[in-house]
Amino acid sequence: MIARLVAPALLALVLLAAPLAGVAGAQQDPFSPLPPAPRETPAPAAPTTTTPDDDRGLSPTQELLIGAGGIILLIGIGWAIVRDARSAAPVEDGRAGAEDRPKGTRPPRSRRVRQSRAKAKAARQARKRAKRGR
Repeated sequence: MIARLVAPALLALVLLAAPLAGVAGAQQDPFSPLPPAPRETPAPAAPTTTTPDDDRGLSPTQELLIGAGGIILLIGIGWAIVRDARSAAPVEDGRAGAEDRPKGTRPPRSRRVRQSRAKAKAARQARKRAKRGR
């Protein structure tokens, strides 16, 4: 058990220390040609052993449970966001008296006609005052 933990640590230490030795020699003269690359020796292939109880991943039932859990999680997050947004939104009494108000943003025709006539009358009055002032 200890050998399994120590062997990779020693291998990593050797691999990390190997490039540092070559770098230190190359830094003596930065204008000298590069040294030839070391030859790589192929590592012996490790024998593969298969056992009858190979791990084949997740079963379809486990995949479905994980997928269902993800969907439930997304729905829960969406519900929490909507709930928080509704609680932070300004409260308007939009339903009370909705039948009395006209729909849309344009005022009713009768009000528009009244306003138009009032503006025209005010404009005539202003022209008369301006004419007298000359």
